[in-house]
Amino acid sequence: MNNIEKYDTWSSLYSNQPFNPLMESEHIILKRKLQTCCLNRSIIDAACGAGRISKLCIEYGAKKILAFDYSNSMIEKCKKINKHSKLKVIHGNILNIPLADSSFDILVSSLAIGHVNSLFKVLSEAKRVVKKDGEIIISDFHPIRASCGFTRGFIMNKTYIKLEHFIHDISSWIHCCNQLNLKIVDIQEGFIDEKHHNYEQWRNDPDISSKDKFELAFKIPSVWVIHARNK
Repeated sequence: MNNIEKYDTWSSLYSNQPFNPLMESEHIILKRKLQTCCLNRSIIDAACGAGRISKLCIEYGAKKILAFDYSNSMIEKCKKINKHSKLKVIHGNILNIPLADSSFDILVSSLAIGHVNSLFKVLSEAKRVVKKDGEIIISDFHPIRASCGFTRGFIMNKTYIKLEHFIHDISSWIHCCNQLNLKIVDIQEGFIDEKHHNYEQWRNDPDISSKDKFELAFKIPSVWVIHARNK
């Protein structure tokens, strides 16, 4: 299966709430950030999944939200559990966003950019659809975590399904943002909460091959959130 087929499969378990430790660590950062910038703004939820980010944007007073995903099953799930007059959900691809130039104030994308090989292409499309001085807020599986051998995936019917992931490190981000005249406003890192620090809970995780690997999982960042501005 490719990633889209895997997400179609995963959609039955997906929610518009954070439902695993990785999402929890990211959700804390995005929630804090979106609280300060959503009010009366038009927002794109790029690669929206089941609409977790759209739900936050509605709660924090966004003027309108356009959510899109490449997985038809995720689109249907998002529509079903996030019915709201301010939200429109469509089919779309972050490599070719189906929107006009300079049409929205903010683009947010949660834990999706790592599924795409070309960081430059994604950021180029984000810049195109966001207005001048608009915001681009993107979260990703932390490159340090990926480099340490941790993977992304989910368990379905007792089988671990690994997702394809591409590492985009800080030098790649700086290079792409410089090329596209995007200003990096800040970068925040998230860590797995200590409430999950229970080896018995994790010992069947395919990434946790030893007690040392388990301890490492809590010492290194789980995610990072990059906030850039369209200059």
